[in-house]
Amino acid sequence: MPITSHRRPPLFTSLLAFITLCALAANAAPQQKTALPVCDRERALLLVRQQAMEAKSFENRVAQISTLTRAADLLWPFSQDEARALFTQAFTLAVQHFRERGDEFRKDVPKFIVSPPPDQRFVVLRAIGGRDAEWARRLSALVLEEERRGGEKPEGIRSDRRDLAEKIIALAESLVEVDKSAAHIVARGSLNYPLPHRLPDFLYKLAAVDREAATMFYKESLAAYAGERIDRLMFLFIYPFALNNQGEVRVSGGYRAPENFAASAELQHLYLETLLRRAEQILRAQTQTVEFNGYVSEPEDVLTGLLTIEPLIAERQPAYLERVGALKAMAYSVLGPKSQYRATRGRSGPLFRASVMDERNARSYESELERAERATDPDERDQVLTSVILAAASREPQEKLEASARKIAGADTRRQVLVAVYYTVAQKAIFEGRFDDAMSIIAKVEAVEPR
Repeated sequence: MPITSHRRPPLFTSLLAFITLCALAANAAPQQKTALPVCDRERALLLVRQQAMEAKSFENRVAQISTLTRAADLLWPFSQDEARALFTQAFTLAVQHFRERGDEFRKDVPKFIVSPPPDQRFVVLRAIGGRDAEWARRLSALVLEEERRGGEKPEGIRSDRRDLAEKIIALAESLVEVDKSAAHIVARGSLNYPLPHRLPDFLYKLAAVDREAATMFYKESLAAYAGERIDRLMFLFIYPFALNNQGEVRVSGGYRAPENFAASAELQHLYLETLLRRAEQILRAQTQTVEFNGYVSEPEDVLTGLLTIEPLIAERQPAYLERVGALKAMAYSVLGPKSQYRATRGRSGPLFRASVMDERNARSYESELERAERATDPDERDQVLTSVILAAASREPQEKLEASARKIAGADTRRQVLVAVYYTVAQKAIFEGRFDDAMSIIAKVEAVEPR
């Protein structure tokens, strides 16, 4: 009776365990001088071949592909020619399946609740990649070429460009430990599609085996995605700052830097130049006030992003604080009151502000200052003071903020923090209609600027 579900026959499940043991025995054989007992390899191989032949009669296409792929993988150590033929059959069926079905999203349920079935093309490609990374690379290039040409899918069949980028980068990630060069080349194929969420995962995994290659691909990615929305560009913030789910800026999604992975000042500069240039483009393109509606606007993304990363910029790249402050002022000027509120309470891409996440349990401003002043290292004390002051700039009195800023030992850092505070306080005054107060605060900016 033909198989009509995704479940494999019980006989084949048992067979897989048996042949896997045989394959392990075969791999261990060169180190042993005596023949391995009891493992009837020829009989096991015969059964695998028989199951591969029977797969052709399966009505369920996914079961066919799965059976052929697994059989090919098991045969590979013993007969590569046969295994390649089965892999080729499986990939051909997977391509045909995708042409007929596309990305099988359920219209009645959002993707984030129920994941769509896996793209069988990439299921087969990952299996092939474990045996021959270069072959997987060539086949993935064929997939991308068909997508570029529009493919041969019937009308109404969906192929999501963002999901394709995720599939490509996941394939590249699976190839890193097999063939890092092939992995790098496959990953480049994703650069023609929207920025994938998994990109930081791939960069960290590649960096663990080849930091130089990871840095090269990061620069390629930054150039390719320079025109993305700010919330998408935030995914490229993670790698140069070596972020994990800790600190003033926290990362969702389980990204984890390799052990002893150091942040890169060079890549931080490249990233911040790209991000701030893109933010300015978005804000200057606005010709009228952005009012609150059901969709988060690009200027809201800009403000949320700047507020999110400002404490970390203050700590690691304080020279950019003035530009950040000026862009925040531009963002406030084009956003309506409700849009401002939503932006200041949000998240940007994979990043959260700790002050938003932990608001209920946050320490008071005074206790944070006391913690900073207990630091024995002057540089550390300045960094903590800077983060505390900037995080409180929108809610604490100006005089208190100025007094705290004067405790910063570094003259340049102190000046930049004061400028950032004055920008924030002036924005608040404008928002509340206190225009004379705003003008007097802006005059203070000119007073602390270097002559």
